Amino acid sequence: MSTPSENTRIIFPLKWLLLTITVSSFLVVPSIQGTTPAYLLCFMSLIFVGFMNKHIAETFYKDVVIYFFIFISLIMLSQYFLALSQRDIHPEPGLIFIDGVSTVTLFRTSMITQSMYMFVALIFFTLTKHYYNEHWDKYFMRGATFLALYGVYEFVYFLIFKNSGDFISNRVFGDDPERIGSAFQITHIGPLALQRIKSLTGEPSMFSLTIVPFFFYAYFQKRYKLASLFAFTTIFSFSTTAYIGMAIFLIFLFSKFTKNLKFVYFFTLTLLVSIMIVGLDKIWEIIYAAVFEKLLSNSVSTTDRLYYMTNHLHYFTELPFFNKIFGIGFGYIRSTDFFSTIVVNSGILGFILITIIFLYPIFKIKINNNPRNTATKLSLLFIYISLMISVPEFSYLSIWLFVGIAYNTIGVQRRQNKKFVDKEIKTAS
Repeated sequence: MSTPSENTRIIFPLKWLLLTITVSSFLVVPSIQGTTPAYLLCFMSLIFVGFMNKHIAETFYKDVVIYFFIFISLIMLSQYFLALSQRDIHPEPGLIFIDGVSTVTLFRTSMITQSMYMFVALIFFTLTKHYYNEHWDKYFMRGATFLALYGVYEFVYFLIFKNSGDFISNRVFGDDPERIGSAFQITHIGPLALQRIKSLTGEPSMFSLTIVPFFFYAYFQKRYKLASLFAFTTIFSFSTTAYIGMAIFLIFLFSKFTKNLKFVYFFTLTLLVSIMIVGLDKIWEIIYAAVFEKLLSNSVSTTDRLYYMTNHLHYFTELPFFNKIFGIGFGYIRSTDFFSTIVVNSGILGFILITIIFLYPIFKIKINNNPRNTATKLSLLFIYISLMISVPEFSYLSIWLFVGIAYNTIGVQRRQNKKFVDKEIKTAS
């Protein structure tokens, strides 16, 4: 969406970065965490931006330094007040410490590793903020399409052979080969066993967090075949995150009821035909197993999520005052939701900052019949809600793609407004 014509050039490394941002379960060097193709290319962008536009590169480097300085300052403040409180930080029952065996209080190893992931996310956000234009869409949508198709392949493979067909994922966590970086999960609907679609992400909920914003983009740009593919894979991830996305989508459409009567007719007809073909009892069984069991906390994942959220929030209430403000240290704990994770790690200030980052563009971006702007606003709302209640994964580059697009859009709007004001002044004079 950037207007300068010289900013439309997409060099080869950037193309591959956009194609691979959705892949998180494959490592170029299996023994080294974080060596996904996109992460490595993102680090390389610190070099190759200079070959794209030198004027914009100056602003890019300046912003990267500013963001890093703010992030490191918050970390140092959390460690200073933690040392001042003389509070020991150690693993406790009901809490999920990333480094569960360390007895170190200050500057734990997990702080360093998690900060590296955050640094990559900040680099990619800054890159997108300054360099995004509509030519990017072709490449990141191809990457999302590959992710969805690979998920369909795994889904069908399991239906036929009853085991995992994933032959690409090679990521494991720690020294335990069982802690695979792409969790194979199945769900049962009556006698039927189905694999929950997760593709080349960590697990089904992370797949939904990744693919739903691309669904928004495809749908609102009237690429309905692609949107149908993304919707299918989203629904058959059988995750709470998927249904958050679908709920936001349907609420938005029904809020435009008078302008979307064709969709309402199509949706109603499709629902009636599905009920006649499948049967009302089977439809209810699918909906109950996939949605209501989760909402009523009958599923193990939802029960665990509530359990860990409660424990981490209770831990937060017992922290000293200044650690409530600045947290105990970025990357110390990783709850099953981002809300309790961020308030413990980065305090109230960290929570406020991340909330402003995601919600500010929602209020500032003008839709103006622009389908990309509509998709961007819905994507940010979906990502924020999903992070806070179900997925603590902050470093997926697809998240920061849409945040970057949002701030790029705000920048474009400001430049257009300035041109309009300057034109009016010249006309008046």
